[in-house]
Amino acid sequence: MKEAKEQGADSMVTPCPLSLMSLDIYQDRAGRAVNTERNLPILHVTQLLGLAMRIPAKDLGLSHHLISVDSILARIPHDGSSRNR
Repeated sequence: MKEAKEQGADSMVTPCPLSLMSLDIYQDRAGRAVNTERNLPILHVTQLLGLAMRIPAKDLGLSHHLISVDSILARIPHDGSSRNR
């Protein structure tokens, strides 16, 4: 994650649910261990696909992340207004 941030990443996506949990839950602890702030939003690939399909963020469980994904939501249409039901 440190290298990703250094290379300009503003978020990460993983296909692995365990990786998502680990990267989100332990990011703060890892940042303290290397004496730097970590605030890199992590999404599961299905959440990213859901956002691309304009599924509301609430329905994707994005509020359950410990590291805020607001910076991602600010750039992606996600209101569900054009979604066919």
